[in-house]
Amino acid sequence: SSAYGIDPYDESIRTKIDKRTLEKRKKAFEPFLKIAFPFMETIYRDIGDSGMEVRFTDAEGYVLAYLGDEVVYAERDRYEGINVSEEEVGTNAIGIVLKKGMPYQVSGPEHYIKIFHGITTSAAPIKDDDGNVLAVLSISEKNDIVHPHTLGMILASALAIEHEIKLIKSNVELRRVNNHLDAIMQTIVEGIMTISHDGVITDVNLFAQKIFKRQYSE
Repeated sequence: SSAYGIDPYDESIRTKIDKRTLEKRKKAFEPFLKIAFPFMETIYRDIGDSGMEVRFTDAEGYVLAYLGDEVVYAERDRYEGINVSEEEVGTNAIGIVLKKGMPYQVSGPEHYIKIFHGITTSAAPIKDDDGNVLAVLSISEKNDIVHPHTLGMILASALAIEHEIKLIKSNVELRRVNNHLDAIMQTIVEGIMTISHDGVITDVNLFAQKIFKRQYSE
């Protein structure tokens, strides 16, 4: 961490993007945030304690979503948009996950910057199909209220988010393939219909509709 010129006693924020840039990043991550935020709300609702915070951080280390207690939550603009990569804040759980691509927990003085010595952060990666880290989901708690299963909980949530992302991607791809096949079917100059295993007509191309002099809706 010292190699990045970080002062362990400096409490100031080294890097924070402006609101316009933050909104652009949020827009780019909108599909992922829509999936992740309900999980964040569930985590906070189920184990939320005073001083606890749940964060969604992108692959470059910028916090895009934040949930905390009422006192902290009211000041969330201080947290959304800041960069928490290892290059910016020294050794921390989110930074390690971004580098290693595996769940990690950093507690107390394991943090490089002294101001974080009173908290424990558990973080887990959200990956794409190729194993690249898309984002990091994390929980930070005061050292004296850390739950024993926090790391497991955040990992399970990250994996569930990954599953939802893959499911949505698969559904989009399936719709694309079906639309492509339908377009091909409609251009064939022969009557074609598809029938289910129980004898129900499920599709009829335009030429078949002309042959039977019926619309598909009929």
